[in-house]
Amino acid sequence: MYSSITHVTPATAPGRTVVLSAERIRELAHEHLEAENSRDLAAIDHTLDPRVEYHVMSPRYPDDPTPYQVDDGSESYLGLWTNLYESFESYHLVMDECIAIPERNLAVVFCTVTATPSVDIFGLPAGREYTCPTAAVMQFDDNGAMRAETAYGNLVAVSRGMRRMREFLAGEGDRQKVNETS
Repeated sequence: MYSSITHVTPATAPGRTVVLSAERIRELAHEHLEAENSRDLAAIDHTLDPRVEYHVMSPRYPDDPTPYQVDDGSESYLGLWTNLYESFESYHLVMDECIAIPERNLAVVFCTVTATPSVDIFGLPAGREYTCPTAAVMQFDDNGAMRAETAYGNLVAVSRGMRRMREFLAGEGDRQKVNETS
């Protein structure tokens, strides 16, 4: 069954001894977004713990055992960005606000995505720029590497989640036709 990331406090995390400052957490969140904006996979990888957990919160059915998307490890995380860069001629994140929670080494980040698909995708026409507000909760380890991220409200992820819901229904015998591009 689907489980969400459990963000632990420094006091309860095995081996955790460092509480990052609010300023440092905001810097790490900003550095991570800038790495994603750079389209440089090595720069993104530099911000990640190799065991990073990545969860995308999107629509789902409660009884679906494999909703879209849960990934483990930096290789999987980088694969997501590789696919995104291939599907979008531009994809830029602007941090609108960052709330640091030092006692948990967390950043709650509100940002705006401005993107232009390079191909028609999920009903979005190629070459037409759009913007979408989104948010993420980022957890950093003692060394400042991102250990976990949970993303909320990303238009591509929501679209993929909706597609997964149609696939799930089709697999349950529902006669609804699954349309891959809508």
